[in-house]
Amino acid sequence: MKRATLSILLMLTLIKAMAQTEPSGLQRYEVGGALGRNQYFGDMHCSSPYVSSGLNMSINAMVRRQLNPFISLRGNLVFGALSGKDVDNPAGRWDYRQMNFSTPLIELSALLEMYPLKKPVPTGSILRRFAPYAFIGLGQVYTNPALSGAADRTSPETLEKIALDAELKKRLAPVVPVGVGIAYAIKQKLAAHVEVGYRFTTSDYLDGFREAGYGYSQYKDSYLIASVGITYRLGKTKPNTGAMKTIEITPDADGDGIVDPDDNCPDEFGDPATCGCPDDDGDGVPNACDCCPNEPGERAYHGCSKAHNIEYNHIRVPVQMRYCPLCPPDQPNASRTRKEKKTTLIISR
Repeated sequence: MKRATLSILLMLTLIKAMAQTEPSGLQRYEVGGALGRNQYFGDMHCSSPYVSSGLNMSINAMVRRQLNPFISLRGNLVFGALSGKDVDNPAGRWDYRQMNFSTPLIELSALLEMYPLKKPVPTGSILRRFAPYAFIGLGQVYTNPALSGAADRTSPETLEKIALDAELKKRLAPVVPVGVGIAYAIKQKLAAHVEVGYRFTTSDYLDGFREAGYGYSQYKDSYLIASVGITYRLGKTKPNTGAMKTIEITPDADGDGIVDPDDNCPDEFGDPATCGCPDDDGDGVPNACDCCPNEPGERAYHGCSKAHNIEYNHIRVPVQMRYCPLCPPDQPNASRTRKEKKTTLIISR
């Protein structure tokens, strides 16, 4: 049980990972239908393979969601019929019984389709238009068989068991469809397919026989559907070039985390507090404007610790009269010519 659960989880993880690689041009949903012929296998059919007489037709409606070019999920609804006759057996095994049955057939299932060569496309070589696929799924089937035959040719014991089967029969049963097919892309939105699928069931009452099966009650009934269909892809046609996104990147020449248009010292590694200019003593006044660059001070005194006159360009002036531009918005540096450069990158996503 643990191994089965682990296998299912691994399969779902793989499907999810592959779905994330879906190209942007892929149209996901399709609807379609098919016509098929059904072949029953059961208590009236055992001992040798053969095709039952008469035609048991089916109509199939489907909705498909394409996860990626290799995997699709499909919802399947089948309306049809099954039938069988004792006298069809080529070995004459059941001629003494001469019973027959017929039943409506309704199947609802979910299928996982796998395309090893990708889904077909209507462009390129003729071989690229074709794509083989395999499928497996799980569903439910409804049947309600009616038995008939020559009572004078059937033993009383068999008639008793047939009556018991009529009381015990079950109309619903799980079904496991497996099969193969080939798809052909006709146009951008139109495709055709041919497929053959075998249906395993857990029921021995598709034909209404179980107790009257005489040694074959341990085998479950099954059926096969061969069909030809067509599908239509929904949605607008998308270009398969992949989506493009334009990103503008503003350069930062000195790598200090402040982009060049906002950096007062674009070629020197600086501090955000001083708008990208270096400030060795960390007092908030950039070195170029700090009268005491190696001693923490105050902005009001241009980086020095107290108000005093200083010598600037060989002229002694009061510090309050000296102009030294600081960061915006306090004192915008009008003497600074900013670099308005942007780099544009185009990347695909």
